Amino acid sequence: IILYDDGNAKMADDAIRFIFVYGSLRPDDDSGQTWTQEACHGMKGQRAMVRGARLFYDRYAAVKLLDDRATTNDAAFVHGWVLTSDDADTWFEKLSLYDRIEGYRPGDEKNSFYQRCVVPIELAEGHLEGHDALGNPEEIVKGFIYHKPNATESHPIHSGDWLNRNDDR
Repeated sequence: IILYDDGNAKMADDAIRFIFVYGSLRPDDDSGQTWTQEACHGMKGQRAMVRGARLFYDRYAAVKLLDDRATTNDAAFVHGWVLTSDDADTWFEKLSLYDRIEGYRPGDEKNSFYQRCVVPIELAEGHLEGHDALGNPEEIVKGFIYHKPNATESHPIHSGDWLNRNDDR
């Protein structure tokens, strides 16, 4: 179990029920990956962003979390979606699917393609059709993010939005 110190308490992986997606796992992804539809089916979602992070095009979308996230200026952020499910079985099935897609191996992080950790996620306007919003814009939830500390930085996505990746190439 990975623990995250949020300043008040420690939260275990199984207490987290949100995941921030920013590339081919986001419901509005336009890259044509075969897994996007299955990854989003049955999930509730809302637009969101993560501060203290930068987005790169490194074969796939790749986030690098900045070392000092607490004092990061507002220019370092990534746009995406936060996904969740009210059904515990669905949530854990999807998290397992996301781990496989992202090449994340719990307990074997050094051999994982992406790393996974818990970060503060800021909700934004817009949610998946047919579902209520998960919260109010600017509300903060704790959730997982897949990140790649060793991502190649030669193709930054300055807007922080995967859908604008071709504007920065």
